[in-house]
Amino acid sequence: MGESSSIAPYWFRVNRGDLDAMISHFGVNITDMAIPALLLAGIGVPLGFSVSHMLPGFSVGFLLAGLWVTWSAHGLAKRTGRSTVTSQVFGINVPSSTAFAISIMLPVYQHTHNLVDCWASGAAAVVWMGVFKLISAPFSRYIRRVIPRAAVMTVFAAAMYSYLSMTIVVRLFSSPLLGIIALTVVLCGVFAKIPLTKFNLSPFLVAWVIVLVVGLATGDLDITWTGMHLTSPWHIAPHLAQYMVRDISYFSVIVPMSVYAILQDFASVEAAQRVGDEYSVGQTLLMDGVCSVIIGVAGGIIPTVMYAVHPSYKHLGARISYHFWVPIVMLLVVITGLSMPAIDLFPWSLRAAVIAYVSIGVGRAAITNIDHKYVNAFLLGIIIPGAYLIQSTIQQSLAALKIHITPEISHVLDKAIYWGPISGMANGFLMLVLVITSISVCLIDRKFIAAALWSLTGSISAWLGLINAPRFGWGEAPDYALAWLVGTAVLLLVWAAVPKDFKAHRNDSQVDMTSFKS
Repeated sequence: MGESSSIAPYWFRVNRGDLDAMISHFGVNITDMAIPALLLAGIGVPLGFSVSHMLPGFSVGFLLAGLWVTWSAHGLAKRTGRSTVTSQVFGINVPSSTAFAISIMLPVYQHTHNLVDCWASGAAAVVWMGVFKLISAPFSRYIRRVIPRAAVMTVFAAAMYSYLSMTIVVRLFSSPLLGIIALTVVLCGVFAKIPLTKFNLSPFLVAWVIVLVVGLATGDLDITWTGMHLTSPWHIAPHLAQYMVRDISYFSVIVPMSVYAILQDFASVEAAQRVGDEYSVGQTLLMDGVCSVIIGVAGGIIPTVMYAVHPSYKHLGARISYHFWVPIVMLLVVITGLSMPAIDLFPWSLRAAVIAYVSIGVGRAAITNIDHKYVNAFLLGIIIPGAYLIQSTIQQSLAALKIHITPEISHVLDKAIYWGPISGMANGFLMLVLVITSISVCLIDRKFIAAALWSLTGSISAWLGLINAPRFGWGEAPDYALAWLVGTAVLLLVWAAVPKDFKAHRNDSQVDMTSFKS
């Protein structure tokens, strides 16, 4: 009785776990919010324009999500009579925001040199992602059954080790001194599990304070103070509907990233269930989709997702109040015009150290949550992002040099580094990871028909330009589509030719060739 009586609206109460979670969650999201703006600044998009037009819309959707997950957690606490319920962890989808900036907004700006075109194309992509989430919500249970869990975990790892590890972690040494300090503190606090300060503060908070002090003292950190001024939390991009039509050609980026976000929402619900908090997958997708649409309509270029770190926050002691207050603080930062100073307070060196830890955590979680017999499929899947890293690096470099990738440039690149095959593997690579890993998992289980269906999915996706092609359209990658179709036929022939006892589901990852009789 005493426990249930303490459930009365308690989202205003902040315990130590909530405070730690608030600091961590605000720091992560204010840091991540700046990433696409900083990436675009490298190709000439003024940081001031990004901060004033492209970023504020996120605070509106984030506030709505904070209220939504707080109310959901409070409802769960009332139904179960538990005061230990933890709110779902909602925040910025860094792989998707990085992908939209590099693979959509960058080429648009390089082609038009128009800030509004660049901005509106990113906002439209966020709206499209929200639409796909909303469409998938009623079919969430079916989708969870169809996609192999090992393939889901491989997609997570591939996203982390491409968009985050290599694209962002390399910036750890943008300031070597601050980078080494941040990484060392984080490793001491997380890897060695050494309590930092007698109050056992979060290693990310300690790293931030030390980096801030050292950076200001050495001049490696420069904070731009623009003064406080009222700023609207939304700037609706002009002609948004028109840009949504234009963005259909970028479905090769938007659809795979939407699939990634949907799978991440699934994983977040499963993670919460493992520690006793039962949330609905359908409602999670619905909320995420609504917030994404609102963010895009408000002019934001920041896609969102539900984080699969629920057990960590619960272990930290976080309950409900942390997710009630963080979006409010974020909104206050935006409307008071303090976004630029707040971004400067979290330098690239600190961002990279945090992302490095997050990437390692996701990789470890992927490996530990995959059955040992599927490890080969996992290892094959995470090779694929290497092509994207090469492609994106070259594209950003050429964009900074104001060089367009013409057929002549492509011909030279093809001779030097096999640009054609690299582009074929890089375009829609997360969807490609999902297809190849799912085929591998099905074959490990000797599910030849299922493997053939995934190969057929690859053929259809290539024909539509969702994989192996730079843009969405009809007949975009016919050579790849034919290849996947032939692969489907090969799998069906193998299924028809192998002995019946060989088709049975196997319990190990080794193939006993002596049982394969002619």
